[in-house]
Amino acid sequence: MTKLGAWRVTLATTATLALVGAGLPVAHAADSTLTANTPQIAATEAPGCTAVENPKKQDLDVKFEVLGPSEINPGQDLHYKLRGEGYNPGTTPGATNGFYLVLAPTSVWRLGMCNTMTGDGDSLQAQWITPAQLNRQGGKFDIDFTIKADSLSPGKTYTLGIMAAHGLALTERYFDRGITIKVPETATSGVPDATAVAGNATKTPKGLIDVDVTWNYPETVPGTSWRVAMQCVENCVSTRPRTIDLAQSDRRSYTFTDSDAGVYVASVTASRTIDGSVVSSHAVESERFIVGDVQAPVSRKLEVTGGTTDAGEYVKPGTQVTVTPDSAPGKKLERWDVPGVTDAVTDPATGALTFPMPDAPVHAKAVYADRGRLSLPATVHPGERIELVAEDLLPGEDVTFALGRRAAAKKLGTVTADATGRATMPFTVPADAVPGGLTVSAYLTGYEREATLTIVKPESPQTPEPSEPSAPHASEESMPTWAVAVLSVISTLAAVILGIGLNSPVFKAALNKFVHP
Repeated sequence: MTKLGAWRVTLATTATLALVGAGLPVAHAADSTLTANTPQIAATEAPGCTAVENPKKQDLDVKFEVLGPSEINPGQDLHYKLRGEGYNPGTTPGATNGFYLVLAPTSVWRLGMCNTMTGDGDSLQAQWITPAQLNRQGGKFDIDFTIKADSLSPGKTYTLGIMAAHGLALTERYFDRGITIKVPETATSGVPDATAVAGNATKTPKGLIDVDVTWNYPETVPGTSWRVAMQCVENCVSTRPRTIDLAQSDRRSYTFTDSDAGVYVASVTASRTIDGSVVSSHAVESERFIVGDVQAPVSRKLEVTGGTTDAGEYVKPGTQVTVTPDSAPGKKLERWDVPGVTDAVTDPATGALTFPMPDAPVHAKAVYADRGRLSLPATVHPGERIELVAEDLLPGEDVTFALGRRAAAKKLGTVTADATGRATMPFTVPADAVPGGLTVSAYLTGYEREATLTIVKPESPQTPEPSEPSAPHASEESMPTWAVAVLSVISTLAAVILGIGLNSPVFKAALNKFVHP
C-alpha cells in the first residue's frame, strides 16, 4: 500500500477550504487544510454545480480525518484511509441510514454545495456503511479506500468523502465530509512517442529464451495503453510477429516468453482516448537484437515514404529493390529523394524506383505535386461564348464541370480527358450574369479543382460627334471669267513670293504687269 501519513488533516483546525466539513460553525471546525505542497484544491474552486453553500445547517459533534499519498499519480493505485468518530445512527443528525463512502466527479457532487447524482453510474466508486456497522463500532470507522489506477482523468477534479445515505444524500449537505482531488494536467499535448525502446534476450533455467522489451515515456497519463511487438527480420526460425496490448498507463516493460531464435526488432505504440477518439503515437522501433544462437545481422534497414516495396524492412546489401509510388488522388510523382543512393533509376511510365541496396540504411521518399488545373479566360462578358479547360489530367480521366462549389454547385456536364490529359467544354456566360467573380469547379476522381471566372461589364459603343459644316466650295467652272483671272494671278504671286522673294526683279516685273496690264 502507498505510504500513508504524508499528509494528515483533522477537523480540529481552521484554515482555507481544502478538506471540507461543510456548513458547520467554526466552533466545530467547518474548514480545514492540507499541506501547501499537495495537489489539492478547494471544493469551491472545482468545476461543477453551482458553488452556493447549502443553507440547511446542522451542528455535528463529530471528528473526521483523511490520510493519503502526498502526490497524485493517477497511473497508479492511490491508497487512502478515512477515519471518523461520533457517527451514531440514533443521535447524530444525518446518520440515521449510515453513510455512503463515495468517489465522484465534482460535476455531480461538491462538498456541502450540491449533489446531482441519480445513482446510475454517476460515481466512480461507492460503498455503503450501514447503521449496524456504525453501531458495532460505537460510531467510529477506520476505512481503507483505494482509487484504482487509470480511474482519474488528467485535469479533472473529484470528490472523495462521505455523505448521508439513501434519501438524505440529496438533502443533508451539512453531513458531507471529504477532500477534493485535483488531477494534474498532462505536460504534453496529444500522444507522444515512446523513447529508448530496447529488446534484450535472456535464457531461462529451463533453456527457453525470454525477451524483455523496455521503453521510456515522458509522463504517466491515465488511460494510456500500449501495443508492444517483436518481429524477426533476419535469420528467422519463424517470421510470425508477436504482439501484446497492455492497458496499464505506468507500464514500461513487457516480457515475451519462449521466443524463437533470430534477429529481431521490438516496437512500442502508445494510445489513449482524446475527445472521444482514440489517438495513437508512431510505432517506435528498437535497434536489432539477437535471440538465440544465430549469425549477426548483415541486412540494412529500408524505409519508404509515399510508396510500397516487397523487399521488406531489412534488406541485404546488393539486393535489387523496387519501390512503387502510391496512387494519390489529385497528385503526381514529381521525384524520388533517396539520400546516399547514386544509382537509382525511375521508370518514366510507372514512376517505379529501382536501385541496388547499399551497405547502409536507406530512406526512399516520394515527392508529389498537385495534378489537374482549370484554365479560364482572364475576363469574360455576359453572353460570351468561351471554353472551360481542365489540364494536366490523366488520359481518359472524367471531369465534371460545375458552377459554384460543393453542395451549391450546378452541374454543367462531364467530359473525358484526351490523350494529352486535356478536357474542354463549351460554355456560354449567362446573359444576366452580374460583374464579379463566378466560381467554376472541376470534380474528378477523389479530388476537385476550382477557379474564378471574372465577369466584366461590356463597354458601351461610342456615338461619333457631329462635325462642323464645311464651307461651300465653288469649282472653277462656276466662277466668272474675271474671278478666274484674279485667282490665277494670286496663285502666281504666291509661288513667286515663296520662290524668289519680294525684292526679286521677277516679282517686281510681275507686279508691274498686274498693276499696268
